[in-house]
Amino acid sequence: MMKPRDQPQERAPANRTRQAELYETVRAATWPTCSLRALGRVQAALTTSPHGEGLTWEIPADAAGLGLHLSGPQHTAARYEGEPWRDYVDRRGAVTVLVPGRPAQSVGVGVSQDLHVLLSSDLLRSVSLELGIQTRSLELRSIFAASDDTATHLLTALAKEVAAGGPGGRLYTEGVASALAVHLLRHYSSARFDRAARQPEATSGDPGGVRQALEFIREHLTSDLSLASIARAAQLSERHLSRLFRAATGLSLHQYVIEQRVNQAQNLLRRTDLTVAQVAVSCGFAHHQHLGRHFKRLTGASPEQYRRDTRC
Repeated sequence: MMKPRDQPQERAPANRTRQAELYETVRAATWPTCSLRALGRVQAALTTSPHGEGLTWEIPADAAGLGLHLSGPQHTAARYEGEPWRDYVDRRGAVTVLVPGRPAQSVGVGVSQDLHVLLSSDLLRSVSLELGIQTRSLELRSIFAASDDTATHLLTALAKEVAAGGPGGRLYTEGVASALAVHLLRHYSSARFDRAARQPEATSGDPGGVRQALEFIREHLTSDLSLASIARAAQLSERHLSRLFRAATGLSLHQYVIEQRVNQAQNLLRRTDLTVAQVAVSCGFAHHQHLGRHFKRLTGASPEQYRRDTRC
């Protein structure tokens, strides 16, 4: 287990008390390893670290790590192994990008709540190909506690999904993760965009790919659909399919799938005596609360109320 050796550098006399407190926190900290849950081609975890507990995280080769600070302002020290400590104030919504191949450590004064996200090498390669990025010399740029409204918005959506147990499934999480990967490559990498190398795409006037996507969704509605599987069936890149699908239907892929599952649930509630929990699972929802939330949002009634009303 790594043990911190370097004291965070003091920057101003007025900060001596805060610096001393942070140094003592670093000196006495324990360093558990970050453990993530797989959600398709993205892994994520919400962590609550008590005072005195830091975090060690090593990003695998060709992957990317992101962090979102969820608690209030916190005096924090962080470093990559073998480098000096850097100290900063981690504010709610601040974003951190960690590069692969070097173990990173961070610890804050007080209780810290954070989201940790790992974008897989497969996802980054797929997005790079779609964007026409030359990946051989691609390098990510590390940042700590940055203000980035776009990344904060996307990471907050993932945090809510993780907190709810991942009811949206792979289609939702991979959609958000793909958007994160695009943002990361555009703003925090050495990427060179080569339009000539971009993955070939169908023209926006050709609905064939959308028809294939609709057919695939219909045949696999109760499965844990992913953006990658639908794109393969449509023979389109993931980003291009998403754009064409929204243009053709007015909905995102995830919104469309939810609507179709609610329609199927309505049919089962009218015609069968299955319990609401059984209907939820039969239609591809994670659980009956997941069905109930979307059912009421789209129909204005709970599944139980809908069943009573349609059987009177």
